[in-house]
Amino acid sequence: MKRLVLVALVTGCADQPVPIGAANVRHDGGGMVTANACMDAQFLSCSGVYGVFVAHGTEVEPMPYTGFLFPSNSATIAVGDPTQPFEISDGTGRAVMQLPEPFELAGTVPVVMHRGDSFTLSWDNNSTAPMRWDYDDSFEDSDGGSGGGGGGDGGPISGTSVTISADDLLDRFSGSPSAASYQIGLRVERVRQALLAGTFHADSGSAVEQRSVGFRLVP
Repeated sequence: MKRLVLVALVTGCADQPVPIGAANVRHDGGGMVTANACMDAQFLSCSGVYGVFVAHGTEVEPMPYTGFLFPSNSATIAVGDPTQPFEISDGTGRAVMQLPEPFELAGTVPVVMHRGDSFTLSWDNNSTAPMRWDYDDSFEDSDGGSGGGGGGDGGPISGTSVTISADDLLDRFSGSPSAASYQIGLRVERVRQALLAGTFHADSGSAVEQRSVGFRLVP
């Protein structure tokens, strides 16, 4: 008999983390879904597992082990009917997941933010799936140099809105070398955890519906 494990659902309380599974699918509102799996995860690395694929409806796409600094198994697949489940399988086990309800962001995002600035994003209350936000960042210094900052986890969101503060973001960068400005790519994410079955080489799974905004942050 195959083993079926239900990964505990996260409720979305303000003090409770909303994890993204090691195997996950992400949809940004477009026609494609990105599938990614970090198999047999170790410190800052994923193990090479071959024969991994993602399936949705009648579509099946291989997920090769690729990448430069941090390789993983990844692929894209058509969103098709988003109410139907996605499955990531490694041949001995699988993660089955369904995208949360879609949403759209409301609110005005400034082109440039300085200390003391903030803005609020909101969305419809059409789902019980928990919400979170995170970001990617890159920087430019006063000499014209640039680089990637690595991003960070903003944390869980309680309710149907989140306020983004320039002070909060700049405080997160306080331990890094000073920069003339940062380019921020911010994501608001709705997360539904997956069902794991068999001997799967990833310890968790989730489906993510996400929407993104971008702005420049100047200290």
